[in-house]
Amino acid sequence: LYAAMVSGSKRAFRSMFNQLLVEDNYPIVLSCVNGKDYTGFAVSLLLSALDIPEETIMNDYLLSNRYFDKRRTTFDPQDCCDETQEALSLIQSADSRFLSYAREYICQQYGSINNYLEEELGLTPEKRRQLKQILLH
Repeated sequence: LYAAMVSGSKRAFRSMFNQLLVEDNYPIVLSCVNGKDYTGFAVSLLLSALDIPEETIMNDYLLSNRYFDKRRTTFDPQDCCDETQEALSLIQSADSRFLSYAREYICQQYGSINNYLEEELGLTPEKRRQLKQILLH
């Protein structure tokens, strides 16, 4: 899923950054069904664009585990075998391995997160400066 997001969701992430660059759009809410996969990855890209340290990006991503409400899921894993329950528990969590894999995949394909942001998402250095001005100052 996370590797697929890197290449399959470029249009959506490019659009997200374009919306974030328009000050009149604020406040902005980033959301998805569970708020951890697409949103978690999108926010990791945003934080990278703002030059936030990797450790902080990962800690932010893992906050989903504190706030994700598993009661909102549409299935009841109690009737499943232990292995299935374990797998379901894993996919319902924000696991550092998921985000790490996606970020490593980007580095393998594009050389760096910054290259991906610029080449695939159109986030030029000027746009990054503008984004920092909006969000950090």
